[in-house]
Amino acid sequence: MITATALVVSYFSGPLLNFGDFSRYGKSMGEIRRGNRWGLPFNFLLFSVVTVVIVSGTQSLFGKMITDPIETVSRVGNDLAVAIGLLTMITATIALISWLTSSRRPSIFPTARRRKSASVPAG
Repeated sequence: MITATALVVSYFSGPLLNFGDFSRYGKSMGEIRRGNRWGLPFNFLLFSVVTVVIVSGTQSLFGKMITDPIETVSRVGNDLAVAIGLLTMITATIALISWLTSSRRPSIFPTARRRKSASVPAG
């Protein structure tokens, strides 16, 4: 139960902390609410189902439940499968970091431009 609670808190903490960055360019509050109402629960459900299926599958494949994705990939025993698994994890990490960085960038540069132009004296 503690693990499930920690998973829910960790899943929603990122969007909660970055809500201002992600909602800044929304056309209306109704659009933002609709996106949150459908996007967050759907993605959470999909993530949870995939996680439960993979972790439950380790019980029948390896004889014990493995919750660490890297340990799961390393136990496969096939070098090609391990390479594909690691490449998938690396690609997912890079994609997530790139997406989060690019979604914040438009909100950083206008502020820097305003500060610079505000410090230049007129005339």
